[in-house]
Amino acid sequence: MDNNIKYVLFDLDGTLIDTAEGIRNSFIYAFNKMGIEIPSESEIKGFMGPPLEQSFSSLGLSGDDIVKAVSFFRENYKATGIYECKVFEGIEYTLKKIKEAGKIIIVTTSKVQYLAEKVIKDNNISKYFDFICGSDISCSRDSKTKVIEYAFDVAKIKNKCEAIIIGDTKYDIKGAKDTGIKSIGAFYGYGEKSDLEKADFTVDTPYNILDIIL
Repeated sequence: MDNNIKYVLFDLDGTLIDTAEGIRNSFIYAFNKMGIEIPSESEIKGFMGPPLEQSFSSLGLSGDDIVKAVSFFRENYKATGIYECKVFEGIEYTLKKIKEAGKIIIVTTSKVQYLAEKVIKDNNISKYFDFICGSDISCSRDSKTKVIEYAFDVAKIKNKCEAIIIGDTKYDIKGAKDTGIKSIGAFYGYGEKSDLEKADFTVDTPYNILDIIL
């Protein structure tokens, strides 16, 4: 591609860090607390990417029940789930090379921002990021599109042609299209391959990201 990319946006769960175990366990904790029948593993996998409110809503919850379910999820996630994760192989090398090339690297995640900051710090990759942008407790950033728009404001991104996002689910690709930036679908993450094929580019491993960005 034309190497005019200045801002590189990364999704967190399933793109930078393999957080599946902690997220899965926290969903199951919330289901048990709410007395909800535990969905299949494939259904739970589908909850990894969208905002929590959306995932619980898809199970038929509404109003205060969604608030309670999200609270239970975060109760378990903050206690144990946040530690049940690891950086994907090749990510740190990829981040290092992008940073050395002078790019501005930003995390754009549906995870609540303070939890995203903790996960990144605990996994020793904070030094690579210029900004970490996540959702907020008040739900004013309740979609990937809104998180990306927030990143535009925080990083003062004026020329959208200079930005690209790497993500592993359809929400990342939709967010890119909604905000007018290019996207890279990460096949190694949690999303469906058919959804990610709608991205501008796709990669099988974190190392392949360098072939597109640099």
